[in-house]
Amino acid sequence: PAAAPHAELSAAPPAPSLAPRERPQQRRSREKVARIKAATMRLLDTRPYGEITTKHIAAEAGISVGALYRYFPDKEAVAAALAREFQDSHVTLVARHTAEHPPGETVEGLIRRLVDAFAERFRTEPGFRSLWLAGPPRFPEARELSDGANARVAALVHRALSTHYGLPATDEAERRVAMAVDALDDLLQRAFREDPRGDDWVLAEAARMMALYLTTPPKAENPSENPSEEPTA
Repeated sequence: PAAAPHAELSAAPPAPSLAPRERPQQRRSREKVARIKAATMRLLDTRPYGEITTKHIAAEAGISVGALYRYFPDKEAVAAALAREFQDSHVTLVARHTAEHPPGETVEGLIRRLVDAFAERFRTEPGFRSLWLAGPPRFPEARELSDGANARVAALVHRALSTHYGLPATDEAERRVAMAVDALDDLLQRAFREDPRGDDWVLAEAARMMALYLTTPPKAENPSENPSEEPTA
């Protein structure tokens, strides 16, 4: 799942634009932008976002502050660029795992693979966990980015479940998958908020809960439509 920063917006007015000031065309410029992003990720892994300044980022990247401002107007713009990449790479991760469907794998097996893949990423990739859990304060695109990424993740999961795992290819099933993705996002955050390695019990229960929800048919709204049968998992 793709999560958005949940920090409250700053009382200060947002920057006019969080887009990069200059699109790097030459290889040297692209490398410099990559260094700026990588430096920010390393800093996010060691200190709170609020303590990081553009001076810190420039020093970590080995460039001048003026060179950083050539590409980004402030640290919020750097963090926003990282968040966009973060969301896109989350979708790519899900696409890779939902393309695989080992013989005999259950719905819970697929969900567990996805949970494990996300957990491994948060454990090993510097800064992503901090960006995901805390996020920059002045980031008006955060919710839109998160919702868009979660919608793409839900579409991939629903397609896999309906094609290879026996779940119905219906609008109702698609809505349930979307809800499950949002819920899993919150449970993953809970697993990593207090423990940088992730709470294994919460991760296992998250996968089990989502699998049970997705494989349990909803009860009919009108009891007379299904008077004697209970849905089975």
